[in-house]
Amino acid sequence: MKIEIKDENNFEDESKNTVDNFKRSKHITVGKDYNFIPKNIFFKIASFLLYCIAYPILFLYDKLVFGLKIKGRKNLRKIKGAKITISNHINILDVSFVSLANFPNPLYFPTIKSNLEIPFVSILVKLLRGLPIPNTFEGKRAFYNVIEDLLKRNKSIHFYPEGSLIPYHDKIRKFKDGAFDFACSYHVPVIPIVYTYREPKGIFKYIKKKKCITLNVLEAVYPEKDDKKYVEEFKNMVYHKMNTFMDENNYKS
Repeated sequence: MKIEIKDENNFEDESKNTVDNFKRSKHITVGKDYNFIPKNIFFKIASFLLYCIAYPILFLYDKLVFGLKIKGRKNLRKIKGAKITISNHINILDVSFVSLANFPNPLYFPTIKSNLEIPFVSILVKLLRGLPIPNTFEGKRAFYNVIEDLLKRNKSIHFYPEGSLIPYHDKIRKFKDGAFDFACSYHVPVIPIVYTYREPKGIFKYIKKKKCITLNVLEAVYPEKDDKKYVEEFKNMVYHKMNTFMDENNYKS
């Protein structure tokens, strides 16, 4: 199935994010010639080193600040080839949660273009394999080609099908089509990840005001067809799976 490039945003919605709280240092244009994944050796080395350095720091930070607990990591490790992970979007740093769950395998993730216009943050996002989401037809065509190439090279890509961030939201919101279009078109599994919350216990009772976060990796869901009509059915199937899990497991230890 050939993916149709649509006018509307099928991924994250820039207008609903809070990036404008940061001062932008530049404006980037994500067009047909944008270099999504630099191939020079210095970038690759810097990206690898940052990933290795960031892992222990993020592990400690996410554990201490968010009380992060990861469950079901075996469901990621069972998939040897390309995969698409998706999750509800509940924290500005939740892509780091997924990266920890997926370690040592690197994770690519589409992100709003504005994140690559913020001083220093833009460098980190790029080195940590963030892919800016274009808002032009030619840019989208190039972006889709990059996603296709990554999946053909058995890489892992994380999407936020809800399209925007709502901190500590305790419901699964309506999904956009993007991740499911790719999964059906390239016959790759979707691994749902659901963030649930639990009451702070032990030392966390004294240092945390908000709930602790649990990352739950569910079993992979495989698309059965690659036609456009099936994308909606597949999306709803995964949504129901995640929504049911959220309802049954939220606020449990």
